[in-house]
Amino acid sequence: MIQITNEESFDVLDKNGETTGVVKPRSKVHRDGDWHRTVHVWITDAKGGVLLQKRSAGKETYPGLWDISSAGHVQAGSTHEAAAIREVREEIGIRVREEELHYLGTVRQCYCPGDRPIRDCEFARVYVVKKTLSLRELRLDPNEVDQVQRVRLESLEKRVAANDPVLVPHPDEYPLLFAFLS
Repeated sequence: MIQITNEESFDVLDKNGETTGVVKPRSKVHRDGDWHRTVHVWITDAKGGVLLQKRSAGKETYPGLWDISSAGHVQAGSTHEAAAIREVREEIGIRVREEELHYLGTVRQCYCPGDRPIRDCEFARVYVVKKTLSLRELRLDPNEVDQVQRVRLESLEKRVAANDPVLVPHPDEYPLLFAFLS
């Protein structure tokens, strides 16, 4: 019997970020702690603002904390750029073009909370999109995002330096963002 599921599938990577040829469903990748690809998209504006999203309370990782403008997994066989464009559209309802994505670098991170059966080990490609938006034009997916806010870069830098507990920690990523925007 064939089981039909809507669950996303991911390319499994080795510890160096190279594809292994193995494709697994999301639940098994997170259960087994397999390395996989993700994208992080920071949306900034010309006035020094950075868009943050408050993660939905139902998220597997960091529920209810303030995070990257938009982020998500790269589905098996997809490109990082296609995933970035898709995630921004799905999570906050805006369209970006591939040429608007400014690649900052790739960070390797693994999140293993003690209270949940998940080991989220990922290679995240980090992008910045410079786009002036009205918060009213955003269309938030309530399964992903509870709310958004625009913060000044200087304020975000201070909050990160103070280890603000309401921010998702991105110790290798924040320096990439701050260096690019400074």
